[in-house]
Amino acid sequence: MNIRRLLRMMIWLLVIGTLLTAVAAWLAYRAIDRSPNDLLRYTERRLIGHPKLELVALPVIHHLRAAIERPVADGLTPSMQGKGAQTQPLPPQQYDAAGRPLPVAADALARPVVAQSQGRVVRVAGSEELVRAVIEATPGTTIELLPGTYPHLGDLKTQRPGTPAAPILVRARQPGSAILEFEGGEGFRVAHSYWQFENLDMRGVCKEDAWCEHAFHIYDAARGVVVRNNRISNFNAHIKVNGVDGRWPDYGLLQYNTLTNSAPRRTGLPTTPFDLVGANGWTVADNVVSNFVKLEGNQISYGLFMKGGSHEGRIERNLLVCSLHDISLPGVRVGISMGGGTTTQGFCRDKVCATEHTRGVVANNIVAHCNDAGIDVNRSNQILVAHNILINTAGITLRDPISSARIEANLLEGNVHARDGALTEMRDNLIGSLHRRFVDADRLDLGWRDTPAAVPADPQVGDDFCRRKRSASTLPGAFDSAAPCTAKPAGEASHI
Repeated sequence: MNIRRLLRMMIWLLVIGTLLTAVAAWLAYRAIDRSPNDLLRYTERRLIGHPKLELVALPVIHHLRAAIERPVADGLTPSMQGKGAQTQPLPPQQYDAAGRPLPVAADALARPVVAQSQGRVVRVAGSEELVRAVIEATPGTTIELLPGTYPHLGDLKTQRPGTPAAPILVRARQPGSAILEFEGGEGFRVAHSYWQFENLDMRGVCKEDAWCEHAFHIYDAARGVVVRNNRISNFNAHIKVNGVDGRWPDYGLLQYNTLTNSAPRRTGLPTTPFDLVGANGWTVADNVVSNFVKLEGNQISYGLFMKGGSHEGRIERNLLVCSLHDISLPGVRVGISMGGGTTTQGFCRDKVCATEHTRGVVANNIVAHCNDAGIDVNRSNQILVAHNILINTAGITLRDPISSARIEANLLEGNVHARDGALTEMRDNLIGSLHRRFVDADRLDLGWRDTPAAVPADPQVGDDFCRRKRSASTLPGAFDSAAPCTAKPAGEASHI
């Protein structure tokens, strides 16, 4: 037997062995209701530490994945407006009596707004001026960026807090007119309360993806920080929120932002456009989040998560698209998670992390084209998951015995998987293909083709994806009525 023939036989034996492993894993996973994607990832993990097997088997697995997974449709055309960065300024930010920022009112986008300033205004026209203005800002200061590009930025650190009556505002007068280019580390390092950032176009331009970590790092006791109406691209974790030495940046607001990447991130660092650890009471609403693919390290990425022993967060009315092009790239993409990949105890709010998140709400979101769960609950309890639409994802997953959730009135492809003894209370969910429900679900053209029957509303979900008030008898999924959100005006660019 010559050497070439022997090598061919060895390769075929490796391939056959891999396929037999896959078949065995498939049968085991079918018995416990796991998806084909779970099978493929399980097989990949079993190959770790066997480089010869990896060399032969991984191309086979990637081919199988591409055959099993439904591809992302060309030309995503979301038929709704009012999500992500807007083309006009938003009305002045309001706070409640406790100093918590209030989301923009439902009808605000229909009214023209002229940017106004009530306190001291500092106008800047270059990067050095911006750095100096941030350092010198006092309560009531508005730092207004004139149109243009601001290059060579990094680590702009706040020095003092604002107040609810006199916040410190950093803004472009016209949305998108000021382009901020960050070349390394973190963008704005916000360690003080009541700062606001709006109308900015923030771009990571690092030579290495690992160098562009965060556009915003909100930490320490930075209560009531508002980030709204910005376009933020090419960072690993665009918004990072965490505490320091027992001080926590509670009650922040992230609204009407577009968080995206132009390409998969070549880094092993955490890749999660909104990454919150330990902070309570944050609202994440009306954002567009897309293209958060992590190619190195553990290759696991999330669109939005809250974890670290945090409480009472709300993730609502967001549009998430995990992959804009190739859903079958290596790795795992999860849309929204309460719990994420869990937290090391020392970084948890209570230093114990008995639960990752408690009493959170995930409602009225549209999540599409994720090769794993559209919504994930991991070591989190008393979570409400209601009125979401999950397109081309693995559905909803609960993990760990401590997890509990009410799963209500969602429209989803995939399934609801309660694993390891997690507790679920389910009602009025519709599970199955969404092709017959909508004009073109894969392209996010979500005009109704087949309107479902009405279901009772949940008092914790007062409006729908379009900011319309829900009636006592409402539709499952993100839309309250048979009409989706108003179509985009002709010629308006998609936020995706």
